Amino acid sequence: DDLALRRMKKRKLQIKDALAQLEMRLVPDIPA
Repeated sequence: DDLALRRMKKRKLQIKDALAQLEMRLVPDIPA
């Protein structure tokens, strides 16, 4: 299903984004 695939990609992006934010909070002294 196209819609299901799109939803999965969106969720994966959200998870990746959340992880990135968490890492930034944990190590703010390391430049991106």
